Amino acid sequence: MAIGIDHYHIRQNALNRFISGYGDWNEDHSQFLSKDIYVDENDVLRCSPDFDISRNFGQIYTLLNNYDNLRDIYHEKMRYYKGDHGNIRTRTYNDPTGANANDDRNRVVVNMPKNLVNTFTGYTNGIAPKITYSDNPSADGEPDAGSKAVNDDLAVLFSRSRFNDVMFEWSKQASIHGRSYCLAYLNSRGQLKLTFKSPENAFVVYSNSNDSEPVFAVDFNRVQGAYYGTVHTTDFDYQFNNGDVKKAQSSVGFENSVIGHQGRVSNPFKMIPLIEMAQNDEREGVFDDVISLIDSMDNTMSAKIDDVDYFRAAILYIAGVAELTPEQKETIRKWHIFQIPDTVMMTENATQKFDVHYLDKPDGDNVQENAIKHLTHQVYDTAQVTNMNDPDFANSTASGVSLDKKMQPMQMMAAIKFRKMEAAVQDLLFLIYAYNNGEARSYDKADEMVRDTTIQFTPNVPHDTLQESQIVKNLNGIVSLDQLLSYLSSVKSIPDEMARIKKQQAANQTKFANTPSGDGPVGPENESDSQGDDDSEDEGGDS
Repeated sequence: MAIGIDHYHIRQNALNRFISGYGDWNEDHSQFLSKDIYVDENDVLRCSPDFDISRNFGQIYTLLNNYDNLRDIYHEKMRYYKGDHGNIRTRTYNDPTGANANDDRNRVVVNMPKNLVNTFTGYTNGIAPKITYSDNPSADGEPDAGSKAVNDDLAVLFSRSRFNDVMFEWSKQASIHGRSYCLAYLNSRGQLKLTFKSPENAFVVYSNSNDSEPVFAVDFNRVQGAYYGTVHTTDFDYQFNNGDVKKAQSSVGFENSVIGHQGRVSNPFKMIPLIEMAQNDEREGVFDDVISLIDSMDNTMSAKIDDVDYFRAAILYIAGVAELTPEQKETIRKWHIFQIPDTVMMTENATQKFDVHYLDKPDGDNVQENAIKHLTHQVYDTAQVTNMNDPDFANSTASGVSLDKKMQPMQMMAAIKFRKMEAAVQDLLFLIYAYNNGEARSYDKADEMVRDTTIQFTPNVPHDTLQESQIVKNLNGIVSLDQLLSYLSSVKSIPDEMARIKKQQAANQTKFANTPSGDGPVGPENESDSQGDDDSEDEGGDS
């Protein structure tokens, strides 16, 4: 049974509409997207380990259509990140009398989702990771020639793919959606490249075994209801269009339709090239837990601006004066002045009391300000993201100790993210090493190379360069050179820096080796000795 759209609409209208999993009243945490593919309580697509999509392409049509329900949720998350908040978009004024039922009110968006995601991603990925392969290092920690060749290949690939940007977006998409993907592919020149994919346009189906191996993957675009993309299996890539999808359940069949326009090509990697990065096991994004608080913040700020607008359209109360003419009303509206003529004041009813004033609206500014303050604190506290714009944060971070204390919640969440990123990068490196620029390595060798690769993520926090230099000085001679360099935030590439150090040492050795011993520097002691020799010669000459 496929996922019901109504179930998703119920979930979207609930306060936790972004939370992964179903957990309906029957405690059935899994739902089938097609006959053999279901989604578990963490929104992970699964099938049996022996499932072969190439023999079940008839399920592609149903799978893609039912995945749209998940895709809608991912799309709404991205809309929130961009500032299009669904709750405030539909905000209207509800007049109990019905007189102003269509009277629109301010729709003010405080884009906290973007601030939360950018702050957290900037903290975890603001500094590019250091990825270094080292096998059989020399005594001084210098990588051998083979390791240097591997690191050079990685540097070329990462430069070609602009991997620092890919890595940042890969991580940012995971922070928004709870998961994201990196796709390895060959460009038009047959060169390996990497790019990121949103879960709006890609998914991986895993086995429901303990290994949870990827069985197949799909990356696609949906344009006005039409699908275009690729189904990735370990043997072939099936590049499909909307016509192929529609024929999946016909007598022609999906595979025959793809083969008909030469869309089936060999998979050069012999493994699934779509690699997932999870934000956490539950696939929850940074702001999933606080979406109701964000909606409340938008409503509170909108109501506050409504109050500001009220003073611009305040109601003028007039008593004891004849009904105003249209000209007088226009004068008041244009010039904001109302003057009672003397002729009215001197009438026989001069004892009549005149009353002209604006009606006052109860001032709830303090209540609104307190609500905004509490909502802001609650959003950041619940999301475990440090509010860098908080004046209290800026005023209490004079020392490194207080900075660590303030950032501890975000550091704890970042520790989880670092582990997930490391696992994703290791899967990516396994593919890169096994592919080996088209000269396939054995999986055992590729796995060994992954183990010999150091992946270092550095939190993007202000650095005390003096403290870093002291650490390096204290550990010099105790740990290897590459480990010493890892403590310096200014070092962007450890292998490149080690190569520069070796080159400088070689240059120094050559310089001193070519320096004649008698032409060395003359210090005070040498000067004294030379002067003594001169004196001895003089004395000998006199004798």
